Amino acid sequence: MSKSAPPSGSNQPDPVFQPSERNVAIRILNILSIGVAIGIIGSFLAVAFVEAIEWISSQLASRGNTQGVGFRMVILLAPVVGGFIVGGLLLLGSSSGPLSIADLVCSVQSRQVRLSVRDGILNTLAAIMGMGAGASVGIYGPLSTMGATLGSSIGRLARTDPTLGIGCGVAAAISTAFNAPIAAVVFVHEVILRHYSLRAFAPITVASSTGFFVSNYLLDRPPVFRVFAERSFFAPEFLAFVFIGIVGALIATAFMRSILFASRVAESTGLPVWARPAVAGLGVGLVAQWVPEVMGVGMHLVETTIFGEAFTVSNLLIILLAKILVTALCLGFGFVGGVFSPALVIGVLSGALMGQLCLLLFGELSSGLAVYAICGMMAVTSPVIGAPLTAILIVFELTRNYELTTAVMISVVFSNVLGYRLCGRSIFDRQLFLQGFDLSMGRDKVILERTPIANHVTTDAVLINSEQSLNDALQAMIEADRTECYVLDDLSRYQGKLRLFDIAQVQKRVDIEQETAATYADPDQLRFSHDLSVLEALEQMREFVGESIPIVDQRGYFIGIIYESTLVAAYLDTLTNLRTEEHAAT
Repeated sequence: MSKSAPPSGSNQPDPVFQPSERNVAIRILNILSIGVAIGIIGSFLAVAFVEAIEWISSQLASRGNTQGVGFRMVILLAPVVGGFIVGGLLLLGSSSGPLSIADLVCSVQSRQVRLSVRDGILNTLAAIMGMGAGASVGIYGPLSTMGATLGSSIGRLARTDPTLGIGCGVAAAISTAFNAPIAAVVFVHEVILRHYSLRAFAPITVASSTGFFVSNYLLDRPPVFRVFAERSFFAPEFLAFVFIGIVGALIATAFMRSILFASRVAESTGLPVWARPAVAGLGVGLVAQWVPEVMGVGMHLVETTIFGEAFTVSNLLIILLAKILVTALCLGFGFVGGVFSPALVIGVLSGALMGQLCLLLFGELSSGLAVYAICGMMAVTSPVIGAPLTAILIVFELTRNYELTTAVMISVVFSNVLGYRLCGRSIFDRQLFLQGFDLSMGRDKVILERTPIANHVTTDAVLINSEQSLNDALQAMIEADRTECYVLDDLSRYQGKLRLFDIAQVQKRVDIEQETAATYADPDQLRFSHDLSVLEALEQMREFVGESIPIVDQRGYFIGIIYESTLVAAYLDTLTNLRTEEHAAT
């Protein structure tokens, strides 16, 4: 018997498109709309950011050139003045220092996203003033934090996951500046999010593509630097690419450690945070009197090194050492900026140096200095930022040269394997590790390390006064259907734990109505401080056998208890949430 069609005008739901499916479609549309919005706004902001830096730099350069040969006061003092302005702007913010990609990684991995719009604006202005004044720092770190602040703000307004907004903002900014939308998407997943899921991939890809479209087709902006290479290679050169990767790892390690050392020196000086950039600015101005190439972002230096032969071997070596020194000084002493652009400059200089050696070895069979310079550029940059795939894709998107990308891939692989052994995954991970944030443990442990047990403490415990008898303790546990109770004095100071099993053993020898609870309470049982994290608690209770653990403050006052099952549930919930995030499609 066939089913009859529903009567006309009935309110029965469409069996093909249920309301739940409609809600999913709306959610997907909202997420993609967020990607488009962040991509458009982020692209315009990124262009304005770059233009502002270039305008300030050009003004200072024109005035510096009018001073003639010798000690040019404009070049000497501009970084100092810029340093004071940067320090003043940072002083107005709520954080103790400039925002960096390490902060973004920490926020996303710990799921504690607190990016202040005010701090983001101040950080962006400080970056513009510092780089415009000649500070040797990178442009892509501030671009990323600016995009992340924008993205997290839009994400909060749209009531969606702010980590997706951060990813979209970073991707849009990087795609706009680099003209490399694929590399921007991979960078966000490789460095910031550190996982791949369709839920994150879709909006981030939309934001990156939108930024690329706005930059290229609406604003007709060229990339910050261009790379062209069309020569093919012959077999022995692949050994040279391996050698470039190994040397690149050593140089990257020296660069990262110099930054960390400069940070320790800055802390040890006792200078206020606002004054440190000016000290670094003085160092920049002094070095620039003899090596002017160290000033600024240095993208012009990348192109000059790759496509020109303006520098001798001694020039390349001097600029390389000076750039490492000055960049470490600027970043260690608080200028707002990143490590990506300086790493590109340092890498291309080191690659060109090694290329000179390869030219002597291979002669006319050599592929040319540009190939070695590009391999060296990515061999240094990829271990510094911890993004080998991003480095490879950047070269492919900028050159459209498969063979060159293969050569870069060889150098990048060897540099990252060795760099990881020497200095960890990236400078961001190293900075976070020194702050007590160990990403090598995995995201789940990072979140648990940032989750205090105070969120899981309860006062639902059997409490006994120290003057009460053992029999009172026994009856209280029986009535509460518990196997443990906690003994406190009149001031609620913790005296110890009593277990039902212990009272049963004592009952065989003494009259429990005459014995006080304090006499038999065990003060050496495991106890937790109230500021302990869930991860620390789980590690301390590896061999714990019991029902619950007391929480006591530094003065010994009882706060509450935490159940073993509660800690296990917190751990399992964290794993479930992370797996849901990583595998969810919407």
